[in-house]
Amino acid sequence: MADERGFAFFQKYMRQQGIIDKLEELGIQENDTVQLYEHEFDYWK
Repeated sequence: MADERGFAFFQKYMRQQGIIDKLEELGIQENDTVQLYEHEFDYWK
């Protein structure tokens, strides 16, 4: 996730695995910070 291309790959993977859908079910909002193991990112729809 060091560059735009890496983050785009990560985001696509998260969507394909249903992780984003699950986070949305749990109430994630735009600009929330998500931490998965050692990775941290802000959620934007």
